[in-house]
Amino acid sequence: MLERQRGLCAGCGTEIAVKKNGKWKTKPGGGTNHVEKLRDEGTSDPGNMTALCRRCHVKADRED
Repeated sequence: MLERQRGLCAGCGTEIAVKKNGKWKTKPGGGTNHVEKLRDEGTSDPGNMTALCRRCHVKADRED
């Protein structure tokens, strides 16, 4: 997911992770989000996950 998003928040484009020595490291506040929520029969499959900054994650949770 971080590779797919190039370390950027899917919501606003803020850098939320950096790649060093071939490994991604999330910056403070960066996290993952289920596109289709687990309670709605979503999965934790990488295709259903997105990386968001804290602000966008809070916004996404409020929209549910």
